Amino acid sequence: MGLAAPASAASVLDAHATTIAVGDPTLGASWKNLAQTFKAQNSGLLDQVDLHYGNNWWASQVKASVFDVSQGNLVAPAASTVPAAQIYPFSPDWHTFLLTTKVSVQAGQTYAIVLSSGAIGSDRWSYNTGARYTDGQMYTVSSTGTSLSAPFSLGTGAAFLFRTFVETSAGLSITSSAASTSAPEGTAPTMKGTYSGGVGTAHFTADHGSVAADAAAGTWTWTGDKYDEDSYPSSVTVTVTDDSGASQSTTFALTINGVRPAAGISTGGTRLAAAATTSLSTPEGSSLTLTGTASSPSATDQAAGFKYEWSVVKNGSALAPVTGATYTVTTTDEDTFVVTMTARDDGGLVSDPVTVTVVGAEIKPTATILSISAADPALTIIAPEETLNFAGTYNDPAPEPHTFRWDFGDGATASSLTAAHAYATSGTYTVTLTVWDDEKVSGAATATVTVLSAQAAIASMTKYVEGIKTLNAGQQNSLVAKLNAASDAISRGNDTAAHNQLNAFVNELDADLQAGKISKADYNALRADAHAVEGAVGTFNRFLEWWPLAA
Repeated sequence: MGLAAPASAASVLDAHATTIAVGDPTLGASWKNLAQTFKAQNSGLLDQVDLHYGNNWWASQVKASVFDVSQGNLVAPAASTVPAAQIYPFSPDWHTFLLTTKVSVQAGQTYAIVLSSGAIGSDRWSYNTGARYTDGQMYTVSSTGTSLSAPFSLGTGAAFLFRTFVETSAGLSITSSAASTSAPEGTAPTMKGTYSGGVGTAHFTADHGSVAADAAAGTWTWTGDKYDEDSYPSSVTVTVTDDSGASQSTTFALTINGVRPAAGISTGGTRLAAAATTSLSTPEGSSLTLTGTASSPSATDQAAGFKYEWSVVKNGSALAPVTGATYTVTTTDEDTFVVTMTARDDGGLVSDPVTVTVVGAEIKPTATILSISAADPALTIIAPEETLNFAGTYNDPAPEPHTFRWDFGDGATASSLTAAHAYATSGTYTVTLTVWDDEKVSGAATATVTVLSAQAAIASMTKYVEGIKTLNAGQQNSLVAKLNAASDAISRGNDTAAHNQLNAFVNELDADLQAGKISKADYNALRADAHAVEGAVGTFNRFLEWWPLAA
């Protein structure tokens, strides 16, 4: 649609009383002002007043003003005083006053032309009584210029001679560029249009939104609010009004289209996805909380919040849908969760789906060796052929099956968390406990076991005896002598002699215990150590060790 500039309005003759002049009242000392009321015939801008002066005119300057008339009184001036006009004597004729500020008049409304002179003399204003002017009367005006006195007693309809000219609103029009407009929710809709014609300045209003005009181009632009798709006017009316009060309107349809919310998933404050697919992992046997996020260009939707719906497929099988702002993924083994989320706004619009794949990451089990101890708790040494108890444990967050193996360092193994084992020879052995999960991922722990030779074990026993404070030196020396003799016998390869010396050692311990020279704990420890050395050289039946007759 082309743009049109506003058309210029033309002045037309409006109210008038212009019949033959039959009198010319003097505007002098008695009457400070004269007035003529009239009724506007057209709505528009009154921009010119013509007055006819009588004979013997002698005023140097005359001013004319136009007033609104309400209930017989002058109200506030409708325009500023017309500039003074120079009047020459003896010139009965029409004189034109062009109003510097145009007066808005409405058809059928009564107004008053008030004449005042700049000099006191025989100023005259022509009037007639022959043809009656029925839409107004002649008046004198008080010196204050605020009230109308009684009209001249020249009969009803007598009138001063006057003519008024009004710019009318011919051709005032307004057009929109289209029958309808639309916009997505949260975005201000617009409409453009043109206007032309009218009087004076064009003034725009709209029943919704706001209007801006370009007078030079004859165009207007309407801008609405940022409506929600559930709350907006179905139509908008734009009205143009000119200075005369004339108005024209145009109406166009309005549609606000809903916009899907934009959704995303975050965890730990970090946004993971937005209308796309992403993957992440979490340790098996742990939980991970996913949080739904959404936004809308509509402030109404944003304030109302969103509803989140989660659909989940675990290891290829669909789980029951879940609603809520968050969803917690709990992995057991190496599970795979495909989590899809949608967000719904208060108008029911649903976002594009957002998908996150969560994989339970393999965690290597950890093995722990809890203890390695002799079967006889009284022992203070570990010697060959001594039975040792091994205890272990493991940790794995995944509830999955596990297998175990002890490697004792001498080629022997066991397959449970607890085991018993005896080393055939002395030495230092590295013990390893290995744990496997069902994916054959393993964790291991190690420990060192030192198995003493028979002579090294006897040396340890010697130090123990020397540390017993309840024995005097002679008693200690007697016990140590038997231990040294056993050690010498072993070095010679005479295991029987060593066995006899160790038995003598135990017998002496019995006597010391009976005499109260050593404690029961010391007795038990040294007796157990002696039997362990005997077992190491093959002269003691370990099965009988646990029977009372073994003593």
